[in-house]
Amino acid sequence: MKKNLSAGNFLGCSKEKPPKEGSFQLLNMIEYPKEGVLSKDIFKNKKSNVTLFCMAKDTDISEHTSTREGFVYVIEGKGIFNLKGKPIEMKEGVFISMEENAIHSLKAEENTSFLLFLFS
Repeated sequence: MKKNLSAGNFLGCSKEKPPKEGSFQLLNMIEYPKEGVLSKDIFKNKKSNVTLFCMAKDTDISEHTSTREGFVYVIEGKGIFNLKGKPIEMKEGVFISMEENAIHSLKAEENTSFLLFLFS
């Protein structure tokens, strides 16, 4: 069953959080919901935000914008990131840069995880 979500309409966050200081194994934080998107704050302060997103297979996030510039780093999976009308293949190791207010959407063809970095 295909799940279509609008931006900000995610299933919620896991209770597991990274330490405020020190190191942790990011890959251990990846967990896929049966459907939809699970997001986890990795780092957050007044100027930047890093969030781990875990999208279940066949999930879409509809077109939206961000008020901040940022980038996406794909950890694993397969999908399509549509940036300003141009499709970009989401696969392990892909880095996607976005200007603020750039229109974008996502579709996970397989379970897909990525980091979203936003800066002000």
